[in-house]
Amino acid sequence: MVVRSAPRSDSDLFSQFFREFHETLEQASGPQFEKLFREFDAAFKESRTQRVDSTPHLDVLQVFGLGMDELRHSRVLSWFLDADAEHEQGVLFAQALLRLVAGEQAPEILDGEHYIVEREKHSRTDVSIYQRQRFAVFIENKVRASERTDQVKDMINSLVTLADAQRIPVSCRFAVFLTDDGREPTTKPSKDVSGFEPHNLKALSRVEVFDAFYRALSQRTASRLLTNLLFCYRNAIDQLRTL
Repeated sequence: MVVRSAPRSDSDLFSQFFREFHETLEQASGPQFEKLFREFDAAFKESRTQRVDSTPHLDVLQVFGLGMDELRHSRVLSWFLDADAEHEQGVLFAQALLRLVAGEQAPEILDGEHYIVEREKHSRTDVSIYQRQRFAVFIENKVRASERTDQVKDMINSLVTLADAQRIPVSCRFAVFLTDDGREPTTKPSKDVSGFEPHNLKALSRVEVFDAFYRALSQRTASRLLTNLLFCYRNAIDQLRTL
């Protein structure tokens, strides 16, 4: 897996410019430089004051140093999909994912029904969620990384192997290629795969998935903490698309 270096943020570049400007100012002389520095410093402080009630540049991923960490993004996704996770929303997010990939034909998961969510299983598929005789969704989660040789093809083959063993209908087997921008995979099979319908390979962006989660949550009773967590994460991954 090839991971690109994270680009420097605007705030990093601005901080560097400010330091270099200050160093240049210290070496200069004359009242015009002192006046310019005071005006610049006042404008900078005023701009921060105006943003205090909106924090438009706040990125929770950057705060915790997780912006490009693929494993952490997969962990977040699997946490939301897990019916027993501390979000206390049961099958809500798993059902939202199924409706996103399957539309009106999505299998219904009843509260209390058992299904499995796994990470790095089945030929190291990033996230897999399945229920015996009902459905299976395998997700390849790409965060600023290139596809390895035959990666999506191998994921689909692993999906078919598991789905056959679990007696899951072919129409309810889904492979998702998940990225920042929703691009199509380059390593999908060149021919039809026995036991898998080609139109069930979905290219989605992370924002699409978490928008679906947010819409589903907005129709339910939820704590402000959970709602804010989902909102902040959704905004943070949206910013990844512009880097």
